[in-house]
Parts: sequence; structure tokens; C-alpha cells
Amino acid sequence: MALEIIRPFAEEQYANEIQALIQQDHLPKPRNWKLSPAAVLVYMTGGKLADGTVISTKYYGSRRTLELAIATLLSDRALLLTGIPGTAKTWVAEHLTAAVSGDSSLLIQGTTGISEDQLRYGWNYAALLAGGPSEQALVPSPVMRAMESGQIVRLEELTRIPTEIQDALITVLSEKTLPIPELNRRYMLYRVSISLRRRMIRTKGSMRCRRRLKEGLISWSCHCPLRWKKKYR
Repeated sequence: MALEIIRPFAEEQYANEIQALIQQDHLPKPRNWKLSPAAVLVYMTGGKLADGTVISTKYYGSRRTLELAIATLLSDRALLLTGIPGTAKTWVAEHLTAAVSGDSSLLIQGTTGISEDQLRYGWNYAALLAGGPSEQALVPSPVMRAMESGQIVRLEELTRIPTEIQDALITVLSEKTLPIPELNRRYMLYRVSISLRRRMIRTKGSMRCRRRLKEGLISWSCHCPLRWKKKYR
């Protein structure tokens, strides 16, 4: 009996739509992008392709927000999605990543207990003690793996991460590089940037975002109905 996956990744659930867009997309594509920016917008907003394939709508909010988010991913800055709970920030980030990179599995869930190793890199201490610092002893984080392959990494709940741990991202976002002094090498960040998400509401356990960190971000807000704004005001 085959096991059924409860929640497949976006690129798996909508694989037919993405493949149809790839076949019909004849516009120039940025480096490491599976689709052109125009095709990414069609994937998010829905439509009907020339071969009759129907693309379902992924986001019913502001089209302008999506256009600005896609434009941000074309820049050398990271994308920060903000909004109150329930405005599809995670949904938008996942589907943008699936359409652009074809892989939305590079994910870091921000919590108060997260360590700097989970944002940069860690070490396999058994291999480290046996042979010293080496590629084999290195444990890459999703951020490092995204930098190696030129994909997008998603970071959820940025303001849940303690401010001193947020500092680990400053070098990546400002200098576009991740140095590894133990190996005398560094990883460079491609134009495809990091997609971050945070709440607009400060709740118990929330941390402030470092001003120095914000300098490497471009922030766009996911809008919500007026009645939701009154509820959370």
C-alpha cells in the first residue's frame, strides 16, 4: 500500500502547471531561474496558456504586491514579506520559490532556540576531531546550500530569532558572501536572494529586527481585508 504525503511541496503539487509554463515560456530567464519573471507572475495569478493548460490562481491579493516581490528577487536585495497572520505570507514565499528555483524545500524555521550554525554552517564534530576542518566535516545550512546552487532559501518568522543570532545574516545580506575562515574559503551569493517572512504584530516572544539587517532587505506587505485590520488593531 503506497503512503500518501499529507502536504507535498508546491513544486510537486503543481508540477504539471510548472512544466507547462516552462514549455510555453520563451522569454529571457535570469540566471538560475526556471521561469521568466512574466511566467512566474502567471503562475501566481493564474491564467490559460496557448496550449489550453489552465494555471490555477495561487494568490488572490494585490497583483502589484506580487510584481514588486518578483522585481525584488531580480535585485541584489533580499525579499521581506510582512503582514498580520493569515495574509498568505508563507504561501506566497513557497510558491514564488517553487516557480523561480523549482525547489522550495530549503527552509529555516525561526525560533527563539535557533543557533547561529543553522543560519551559517556547522561541523560534524566526530569528523572534525578525527581529521580537522575539512569539506567532509562541514555541515552546510540551508543558506549555504542555496548559495552553492543559486536557489532561494526561505526563512520563516524572522522576528522569532534572537537579535544576536540575526547578526549571522548581516554578512550574507550586506556583503553577499559567507566566509568560512577554518577552510580559507567563502561562498558567494547569487542574484537570487533570500526570502524572509515576519509578522507585523509584536507578540510575546517576538524580537526586533536589527537595523543593520534591514539595510539588506526590501520589504513588501501582504494585504488583508479591512475587517481583519480592525480585528488586529
